[in-house]
Amino acid sequence: MQLLCSFFFSLFSSFPNAVLSPTLCIIRLLGFAFDAVLVSTACAGLRRSTGINAARMLQDKMSNPALRTATGAYFRVGEVVLDKTIQFAQNLNENKDRDDRRIDSSKKDDDRKN
Repeated sequence: MQLLCSFFFSLFSSFPNAVLSPTLCIIRLLGFAFDAVLVSTACAGLRRSTGINAARMLQDKMSNPALRTATGAYFRVGEVVLDKTIQFAQNLNENKDRDDRRIDSSKKDDDRKN
């Protein structure tokens, strides 16, 4: 684990001889994973809005089938994240509309009473 942490630290640090704790190594790896998902999601949004398919462009240039499969899985993660984000935003909007209707109906009831 220490060797792996030192490798990543030397790649992405200006202090190549520094010792990296395993916790910091895991935090950095999680940060890289988050950035990778963010890039994949951005590519999914680009594909949906413009039709430019980055996954297809990359896979057409690859000859290794295992690498093609891994690249396809990477970009599918972005599609799933984008789908879930859109679904979450739609649910928020529906809940807001429902709350607005409830508030409007309670205002009408208050106006009728007065």
